[in-house]
Amino acid sequence: HYLEIKVGDEYTMGYEVNPSSTAASDITWTSSATAKATVGEHTGVITGASTGSTTITATFTDNGITYSDTCTVKVKAAN
Repeated sequence: HYLEIKVGDEYTMGYEVNPSSTAASDITWTSSATAKATVGEHTGVITGASTGSTTITATFTDNGITYSDTCTVKVKAAN
């Protein structure tokens, strides 16, 4: 997955998990480079902080099995 946003912009990550009983609060979101973009730990809202790239990871556990997915986010300069 790949996303481009601008410094200062916000974007809410979409997701689909199975089982569908997994609540949004069960998903943990992290950024590998918070200086480039932050992400709300339980909201998935990404905010561009400075130009560059980061990897956003979504993780949840179901029945003792941990699942995760990633998205590369490129943050571009604001116009």
